[in-house]
Amino acid sequence: MARRKLKSPLTSELAFRRRQAARLLSAGKLSKAQIAHHLGVSRAAVTQWARMMKEGGPKALYGWERPGRPPRLSDADWRRVLKMLGRGPKAVGFSTDRWTLKLVRQLIEHEFGANYSLSYLAEKLRALRWATPISATRRVKQNERQAIRRPDEEGVGRAIGRAIRRSYSL
Repeated sequence: MARRKLKSPLTSELAFRRRQAARLLSAGKLSKAQIAHHLGVSRAAVTQWARMMKEGGPKALYGWERPGRPPRLSDADWRRVLKMLGRGPKAVGFSTDRWTLKLVRQLIEHEFGANYSLSYLAEKLRALRWATPISATRRVKQNERQAIRRPDEEGVGRAIGRAIRRSYSL
């Protein structure tokens, strides 16, 4: 399995500690207890790292992967998704001109067999710098909100605005 880049602050901090431990263990000037105290980790962790270094050298401490479940789609798969999104929904077989999160989910499920929640897809697309699609119902609500902010001259707009806000519980 290929190495993954360490991205989260917690994981990169742990990787930094392991690299420091590798340097200190290689130098051989400090005891394992002193290294543990210096790095703020347990003595058992330093002992485990020392055993890993003995078996695989200092590089053994660098190859740790991110903890947790492996992703359903690889980086290459996400690049393919972005290419398909860039071509538009009609080009990939949908009947509409606009992407919605539901369509993106259907596309991913059809092409890759992976099913994601809409909230995760919105977060992931934002992280990939793709503009998150807005569903049609949400767009209508936004248009109505804008209409609420512009009451007419007779004050009728305010009463209608309150009724619309109550009906949609904005």
